This record gives sequence, C-alpha cells and structure tokens, in this order.
Amino acid sequence: MKLRDLGLTKGIITAFQSLEDPTCSLGRIVCTRSQFYYVQTDTDYITTEVSGRLKFKAETKNEMPVIGDWVAVVERENAKGILKHILKRKNVLCRKVVGEKTETQLVASNIDAVIVMTAMDTTFNMSRLERFLTFVRQSGAEPIVVFNKVDLVDDIASFNNYIQTMSKNQKTFVISAKNNTGINPILGALSPKETVCVVGASGVGKSSLINRFLNSTQSPIGAVRVGDNKGRHTTRHKELFMLSNKALLIDTPGIRELQLWDDEGGLEDNFHDILEVASKCQFSDCQHVTEPGCEVNLSVERGELSQKRVENFKKQQKEIVSLNLKKTIHDRRKKKGFFSSLRKQKKHKNKPAIED
Repeated sequence: MKLRDLGLTKGIITAFQSLEDPTCSLGRIVCTRSQFYYVQTDTDYITTEVSGRLKFKAETKNEMPVIGDWVAVVERENAKGILKHILKRKNVLCRKVVGEKTETQLVASNIDAVIVMTAMDTTFNMSRLERFLTFVRQSGAEPIVVFNKVDLVDDIASFNNYIQTMSKNQKTFVISAKNNTGINPILGALSPKETVCVVGASGVGKSSLINRFLNSTQSPIGAVRVGDNKGRHTTRHKELFMLSNKALLIDTPGIRELQLWDDEGGLEDNFHDILEVASKCQFSDCQHVTEPGCEVNLSVERGELSQKRVENFKKQQKEIVSLNLKKTIHDRRKKKGFFSSLRKQKKHKNKPAIED
C-alpha cells in the first residue's frame, strides 16, 4: 500500500519536508495497540514506539500520537522504528475522559466523516444519539447516522418519527448488518481516500458492519447479552481498513460513557434549529423554562420542536458550560503553580551560601 492510497496530499508532503530531518520517513498511523503505533510508510509497515523526546515535550495527552496521524518515523531493522514527529492535524475527534478529571481522550485524527451507529432495539436512546452527534460535530467532521438491527423492529413508524426530528441535511441510513441489507448505499456515500471513523456504544453492530464492508470476518463479533441486548466489547484496539471503494475506515472500541469536550461549536451545529428559534426569544439570555416571550417553548407547544430534543439541548449546553468553567479553574491553578515554582527557584538561587 502506498501513502497516496491513505490520503496523502501536497500539504502533508510540505509539512514533512519542513521538518528538515533526513533521518525520518513519512508515514501514517494505521493501528494502535497499547504503547505501540503501527505505521504505514511508502515502503513498509513498521511497529513503532514514541521517542523519548516527543514524550518529554508532550504536556498533555493531546500531543501524543493517535490513529490517523501523519508522522515522521526513524526506521530500524526488522520492521521496527521510532516515532519522532507528529505532523499538524487537520482535525481531531476527542472526548472528555471518564470521571472528574478535566482531561481529553483522543479517538482519531485527520478524519473527513464519522459513522455514528445506533441499534434499533430496546437499547435505543435518542438522547445518547444526539450526544454522539454533538461529539462528532465538535471535530468538524461530517456525521453519518446508521440505524442498525432493523430486522428487530416491529413498529418502524416510531423510528421514522425519531429520524424526522433530526436535521434535514443529516445523512441517515437504516440497515441490518446481520442480514446484509442497506449496506451498499452507505458505501456509495463514502469517497475514495476519504477517512471515516466508526463510533457507537458497545453492541450496536460496528464490527458486523465493518465485516460486511470488508466481506469478511476480520473484525471479531461478540455475543449480545440476553435481557438487555447489550453487546460485549469486541474491538480492543483502533485499526484502519481500506474498503472496496478505496475509502478508509477507522474502527474504534465501543464507547460505554460519552462525556463531551471542547467549546459549544458542536452544540451549535447539532441544534442549529433550536438556536435559530431561540434567537427570536424576548430575552437574549432566555433559559427556555418559564420566561415570558420564550419562542422555544411556544414552538414546542405548536409541535414545531420536539420537547425531548429541547431538553437534550439544554442538558448538553449545561454540561459544556460546566466543563469550560472547570477547565478555566484548572488552567488558573496550573498557571499559579507554575509561577509559584518560579518564585521558589528564584528565592533559592538568591539565598546566600553558608560559609564553613
């Protein structure tokens, strides 16, 4: 496989050449397992580890490699190497780490679109789907929604109502990966050399879809628990596949808990219809609760907006505002600690030496 097949552009070549490091070869990370990064170059597929210098310079996890990165590597014997540089990313798909820490967890980089998979069974949750859409739009990538397991649905009309509440410009597909129905239209929506990431909760059928794309059983499929229809984690690592139409697909482990990250850009893109209505409210700081002249509440009463969708919007908005506040406090503490350390160093430096 050549790098041009992996989406190589003139901009990437220029960025690599600007490093002016003759010891390095250009490549792209196509698989990650633990501390190892598997890189495809123009001549080889090599197993790499991050250089000590890159680890030392990385102040946050954002500055460490992730699948999809274009990198500069030093090739060694036996198809091994050292990952020395990460080229500037076009974008990055990331989420907040689980728990109270205000840190980010990278999912993939340099992506054009993201397939958000959800299952049409008893686990279906519109709130979770809209959370995934905000998560994707924060990266700037195009979301593609795939409703899987249509073979389990008796009342398809209820799901059509959900689909109709989504944006008119939103690409949606209804499929059964198990029965291999509805797969080809998704492939037709993907372009050659375009990098597409697949995300979703555990058990929605990501591995089954990828196997249909590849016409194989290369991606393992786990059993679904009886009772709640939830699948077990089957994808343990991240890996990039080339599809029959030359599109590039990144498979990722299932996400059990999704916490949002970044600013409100993804929120605005995902709920632009609500924000458009909200701009007509009597008060600019309207919270859409009991305020007079609230156009959002009036639109809900008229059936023009979904009450559930408005509730999801307000919940995500509150979460992002809270996160940004925590990030501000964290940054201030970090800055305060930095200057405190400098003062201590200066005080120690100016302290007169004790003579014997």
